[in-house]
Amino acid sequence: MGTSTIFDIVTSTVIGGLLLLMALRLNAQAIETNAIYQDNLNLQQGLVALVDIVEYDFRKIGYCRDFTKINPPNIAIVSADSNSIKFLTDIPSNPNDTGDGVVDTIFYSLGTVAVNPNNPRERLLYRVVNGETTKGWNLGVTRFALRYFDALGDTIISPVTDPKLIYTLEVNLSLESPAPLTAIQYHDSASAQEDFKVYWKQIRLASRNLRNR
Repeated sequence: MGTSTIFDIVTSTVIGGLLLLMALRLNAQAIETNAIYQDNLNLQQGLVALVDIVEYDFRKIGYCRDFTKINPPNIAIVSADSNSIKFLTDIPSNPNDTGDGVVDTIFYSLGTVAVNPNNPRERLLYRVVNGETTKGWNLGVTRFALRYFDALGDTIISPVTDPKLIYTLEVNLSLESPAPLTAIQYHDSASAQEDFKVYWKQIRLASRNLRNR
């Protein structure tokens, strides 16, 4: 076998190896990109479902089919701080109904203990109805922050000492992936975390019943 032939074989082997490495790298990047996209889609779907529930509940603060049972409406918010709120409303027993005339108490709160070693920022978001113990939503919630405003639009300092002053509120929600693909990079890089995070903010969310004063 001539020298040129051996050289050709070696060169072909090296080029083939490089092409294989490039193909493997492109495949790995495609898999990671697809996983990030799917993870982000799951987060957005979870956020939409959670927002639907939160907005529905908060807009019904102070509502009761029998309006005499929450009168005046400004007594509807029982307690409020930056991460929790308890209020009175009327939860319908029939999904197609507007209410059953019975006053219910809903308590929203953000847990304080990390629940996921893959994402130490994740917390459980609790929705407790009439004092019933629940496990909380494990959707990757990392932030549930509330701000409150009076009838003049001025911020009420939290924790709120007089919930009767609350006229509107601001709700902030953040969700992050419970199991990010690039876990090491996720912990160390703020830019990488943005690939696994979705936000929602409702400014000046108002319940019609809180305005009826």
